[in-house]
Amino acid sequence: MGAAADGLRFTVLGPVRALRDGGELNTGTPRQKAVLAVLLLHPGRAVSADQLVDALWGECPPGRPVAAIRTYAWHLRKEIEPDPAEPTVLLRVGSGYRLDVPEEAVDAGRAAGLIAAAARARTA
Repeated sequence: MGAAADGLRFTVLGPVRALRDGGELNTGTPRQKAVLAVLLLHPGRAVSADQLVDALWGECPPGRPVAAIRTYAWHLRKEIEPDPAEPTVLLRVGSGYRLDVPEEAVDAGRAAGLIAAAARARTA
């Protein structure tokens, strides 16, 4: 999980954004941002194609939803991967994907860590 080390950060509290060394990356269309958001809510864990389809379209998916998700992932890789030909951040896992980033690379993960630290400090 080298995302934090290479300056890659993400936000989901507010607009979904990807940043590298403080500069914003193009996360694409609203559906691409939705794929990214779902993956960011499960950092380091696989999200199945079925989960992504359900999150993006609910009960009304398009004709080829998995193909659409693959296209969204391909576009996201072009932005967030140091080398899209050899992905190390957005990985295919079975029929789904995993965003291989530490929780602290995501603003929600950092917030959860601060809340936990505050709770520990309060009880100490």
